Amino acid sequence: RSFAKDAGDYTFCVRPSYSYPFIEDNTGEIHLPLPHLLYRATTAALLYRLTDKNDSIRDNIGRYVVESYLTKILSAASIYDEVLSECKYYLKGIEYKTPDVSIRSKDSVLFIESKSSVPPVSIRWLNQETNSKYVENIAKAIQQLYKQIKHFLSGKFNFFSGTDSSTRKMENTWGIVSLLEDSFISREVVYKEFAQIANIDIDGDEYKWIIITKIR
Repeated sequence: RSFAKDAGDYTFCVRPSYSYPFIEDNTGEIHLPLPHLLYRATTAALLYRLTDKNDSIRDNIGRYVVESYLTKILSAASIYDEVLSECKYYLKGIEYKTPDVSIRSKDSVLFIESKSSVPPVSIRWLNQETNSKYVENIAKAIQQLYKQIKHFLSGKFNFFSGTDSSTRKMENTWGIVSLLEDSFISREVVYKEFAQIANIDIDGDEYKWIIITKIR
């Protein structure tokens, strides 16, 4: 009952066995009917249980674990000229932060904004209100990255050692919003929500630049 409102939700709801692989019967014996779910139960499902209804813990895990992990694996790849973690910069006395990971390969740069959020359980119930709220949250994450990329392109920050104003070009600049788990919501729906938030014309060149070559 905690995973689904009624039997009609059983097809799409999160499986209880993902989080609770061990079952105790009426005699007190404990069973493991689906051993292959142990991996999921001790990774993604465990993280969800630890952070359920506790945004501060999830934010800390995202800030101190996920961001660090992304930076380390990208640095360890040894195929990029520079891999930088989040940096602070100031504009008119106001503190800003660069995206979580910044990467340079020759004249091309990639910015990654990591989000530790996961799709709410009720999305699986095809709850329209929840779906709309989640789309809005992802769109806001894209807007956050979009603003930082525009700051970079306008020269408001640049922590790369091998770039100057001549290399800060739209066609060489890329962005990714990294999520812990994909909701499989249509990207078009998310991008249109972002365009509405950012007041961008979906028929204009700026929107085409975003959806075709930049923010994924």
